[in-house]
Amino acid sequence: MDYILTLQLCLKKWMMFVNRKKIRLGSIVGDNINFNITIPTNANPLDNEDVVKNKFIDKEVEKAINGVVDYKKVRFKPAIIDNGNWKIVPEIKINLFFRYEGDYINTYDILGFNSENLFCRVNGLIKSYLTLDYYDSNNSVENKFLTSANIYTQMGSDQLNSVGIPKKSNECPISYRLGSPTMRPDMVHEGFHIYWYASDVLNTPNSEYTIYLSPTYQNAGNGKVSIMVPTKGGVTGINSEELQYTKVKLKYWRGNFVYGIEANDVRQLKENGGGIDWNTNSDGIPTITFYEALNNNNSKSTDMVSGVSSDEKSFAAQQREEERKKTEEEIEEMKDLPKNVNVGLTEAQESATGEVGDGVGATGTGVG
Repeated sequence: MDYILTLQLCLKKWMMFVNRKKIRLGSIVGDNINFNITIPTNANPLDNEDVVKNKFIDKEVEKAINGVVDYKKVRFKPAIIDNGNWKIVPEIKINLFFRYEGDYINTYDILGFNSENLFCRVNGLIKSYLTLDYYDSNNSVENKFLTSANIYTQMGSDQLNSVGIPKKSNECPISYRLGSPTMRPDMVHEGFHIYWYASDVLNTPNSEYTIYLSPTYQNAGNGKVSIMVPTKGGVTGINSEELQYTKVKLKYWRGNFVYGIEANDVRQLKENGGGIDWNTNSDGIPTITFYEALNNNNSKSTDMVSGVSSDEKSFAAQQREEERKKTEEEIEEMKDLPKNVNVGLTEAQESATGEVGDGVGATGTGVG
C-alpha cells in the first residue's frame, strides 16, 4: 500500500512538470482522436565513458600542446619564365634613376657626389644603400612588413673605366649587378636571393606565394631617403597600390625554390615606359629599373619621397657646368699647342713641365 501511494505521488509530481495538452471535445469530429507525441531519442549515458575515451582526451591534448610550426626559411633563386618553364638565372641587374628638373638622371652627381668622392670611395658614398622591403600586400594602409635586404654602393664593371678607375661622377651610373655565389663568385650576392618560409609556398595552390616589393634608397651623404618605384611619373594616393609596389612571385618548381618579378600594373613594364625588363631581358640579364617618386616638397627636411634637396640639385647642376667648361678649356689649350714639342725650353724644363702637367691633369680628372 505504501509503495502504491508513493508511486501515485511521484506520478502526480511528474505530471506537474510535463507539457500538458488540453483537447476540447467539441472540436473533435468522429469517434477517433489522433495526436502526435514527441519522444526524444538522444540518450545521455550516465558515466560518459565513450565521450571521455574518444573525444575528451584528444581535445584536451590538442589544447595543451602547441602545434608544430615550420620556422625554417629557404633560399629562393631568381628565375625567368621561358615557354612556361622557370629557368634559374646566374645574375640580375638593378638601375636607379633620380628626378632632376622634370627628367631622370642615373649618375652619382645627382646625389651630390663628385668624382673625387668616387675615386676615394668616401663613407657617404660607400655607406649609401638600396633597401629591398617586402610586404604581404600592395595596400599601404593594411600591409605587413615581411623581410628586407640591403645592397650597398658598388664600384663594379659599370662604374669603372677601362683601367679600373671610377668614371666621372656625371658618367658613373647608379646600378647594382648581383650574382649567384657559385656561378658569379666575383659579384655582389646580397639581395640576389630571397629568404622565406617554405611552408607558405608549399601549402598554397600551385605552390605559389605572392609578396610585394617597395624599395627605398638611403643616401648616407645627405641623410635623405627616397621611395623608388618601377615607373616614371611618381606615386599619388590614388595610384600607389598599382604603381608603388612590384609583384614578386615565390614558386616551388621541380625541386627548386625560385622567384620571379612581375608587373603589378602594365605601366610598370619596359614596353610601356616602365622599368621591369625581367622575362624578356633585352640585354640578356633580368633587369629592373626604379625611379625616384615624384617630390612635391622642396624643403631640406628628410621625408619619405625626398632624394635630393633643391640646393643639392643646384650644386650638381653647377658641378656639371664647371666640368663642361673645364673640358672645353682643355680642348682649346690643346689646339693652341705647337706641333713641335720643343717650344724653346731646355730638355730638363720641358721634362719637368710635362711631369707637372700630367700631375695636374690627373688631379683635374679625379676632382672633375
